[in-house]
Formats: sequence, structure tokens, C-alpha cells
Amino acid sequence: SITPTTGTITMDGININDFNKQTYNHNFSYATSKPYFYSESIFDNLSYVCSSKKKIVKVLKQLEIYETVKNLSNGLDTNVIKEADQFNAYLLFMLGLARAILSNSEWIAIYEFPTSLTAKQIAHVKDCLINLKKSCSFIIFSASDLAADICDNCYVMAAGHIRKLAKVEG
Repeated sequence: SITPTTGTITMDGININDFNKQTYNHNFSYATSKPYFYSESIFDNLSYVCSSKKKIVKVLKQLEIYETVKNLSNGLDTNVIKEADQFNAYLLFMLGLARAILSNSEWIAIYEFPTSLTAKQIAHVKDCLINLKKSCSFIIFSASDLAADICDNCYVMAAGHIRKLAKVEG
């Protein structure tokens, strides 16, 4: 467990060390810049957290990537690993974010953004995160300030200390 030398780390006023594994697994999910997928179809990878094809399609549409997925060689049945040449870093990141959303977690941790995102993709990711704030909370761990302007609070971790930044305006 994480045990700070001073102070506590809380989520919604609850010390994170008070969460048990079941509570943690139900309430927390994550998305990374390089998500891990099994050598299976997009649908199979997403169905590990949600077996409803209707809900999967709804989330892909919400993230505005459904048409892109539909136009892959085998649509939702496209194998993420065997047909990797059809996936760029942006699409993989968005599929990882879709998986996190489909988990119905109250909190989503986002660890870094792909470094190869275009300005248009960055704007799209930010719009998706703004909309996501309506249904869950998220924490972004990043070496860049890519999404700092959409965050309610920003903190810097350096030399073993955490410091809150003033509100960043975009």
C-alpha cells in the first residue's frame, strides 16, 4: 500500500489505504499511452470488462472512434495484435480509454498520452475527457501539461514533494 511519510492520500474523503481489493477493482480503472491488448479482436478485448455489444458500440461512438473501427478490415472483429498495422497510437489509446469507461469505474487513472498525437487528436482527447467528467472522475499522470487546462486541480510531484499549481487556463 501507499503510505506517505506525512499526510494522507484520499479520494472523495476516504483514505486510499482503507480501500479493499474488491472496492479498488470496482472503483478504479486506467488507460495508458501504450495499452495492453490480447491477440484477440477489438470486441473480445473490450468484452472482458463489458459483454454488451450495444454498450461497447455506444462508448466507441461517444469517443467518436466507432466509424474508424467499423472501417478496419474486420471492424470490431479486427485482431488488435495480428492486424497491428491498422492501429496507430491514437486509436490504441482511445480503445484503452474505451475499455476504462466500459469498466463503469468511478475513477479512471490516465497514465501519459501518446507522444505522437496531432493537434486535432489532442483536441479530441481533451473534448472526450471534458465529457467524461460528467460521469466519472479521472486522474492524469503526465510529464506534459497536455490536459492541464481541463483539470480541476493540478499537482506537481518533484523531489519527493507534491505541490498544487494554480488553476491553468487553456
